[in-house]
Amino acid sequence: MSQKQVRKRGANYTQEEKILLLDLIMQYKDIVESKRTGGIIIQKKKEVWITITSKYNSSCSSGPRDVDQLKALYDNMKQKSRKEISEKNKEAYIQAMEMEVVTEADVTRALINIKEDKIEMKKTGGGFWKPKSTETDAKVLSIIKEQTEPLHNPYDSAADFFNDVVEITCTDEGNKLIDNDLINSSPYTPCVALKEISMTTGLEEVTPKRVASESEGKVVKKRVTPRKLIKKSSAEQLKNTYFKKKSQNADLERKKLMIEILYIKKEHELRMQILKAKQWRLEKH
Repeated sequence: MSQKQVRKRGANYTQEEKILLLDLIMQYKDIVESKRTGGIIIQKKKEVWITITSKYNSSCSSGPRDVDQLKALYDNMKQKSRKEISEKNKEAYIQAMEMEVVTEADVTRALINIKEDKIEMKKTGGGFWKPKSTETDAKVLSIIKEQTEPLHNPYDSAADFFNDVVEITCTDEGNKLIDNDLINSSPYTPCVALKEISMTTGLEEVTPKRVASESEGKVVKKRVTPRKLIKKSSAEQLKNTYFKKKSQNADLERKKLMIEILYIKKEHELRMQILKAKQWRLEKH
């Protein structure tokens, strides 16, 4: 029977040798880290690793190494680096999530402080006043900003209140209204010729100027402005009411999630008590 050959353990790599190996690999990283497949690239990788091993052995201090040993060392260093980066990203993510935890009391306090600041600013007529809102309040409002601000939608019925304006192009040829982003010469969106347009806002009649004759047939960009059927004060009031409703909905959703979390924790505690009781009963018998 042939006896198995026991591989002798080599000396540990020094830090200088690890840096030397990385410097040599850096010179040929385009080939060593290439993701291409095929006989040509495989042959190039073999030749490069032979070259790296030769240069490494000419400068190392702990003894010569072969290609497989240097490859194993390089793979271990890559795996260790990936693990360290993963742990750092995990810690950073957990810290960020802990910082973004906002309680209902924080939101209420921030909204009250901002409201009182606006009142004090109006009282002074733009003069000096001491704000009550702090940097923490600003961070709280920035965190819940997505829950209180509506999405941009120029085609919504409330677009007038949020100054959402859509830019379109209109041409007399074919009497078609063309939206650059959404509509591609659709026959179902007709536009009346510019010379026939006449709008009445309720306060005064506005008649747009007719486009010059030499520009007919060309695409002319026009900016559509919504009709001002409601006074500015009423629009601001509706806008504030809209944001208030959004904030209330967000608070209700947050309370619902908190109740669900408490329910899950309670269920987990009951399950653990049942398991402990079963384990105690088994140990007793």
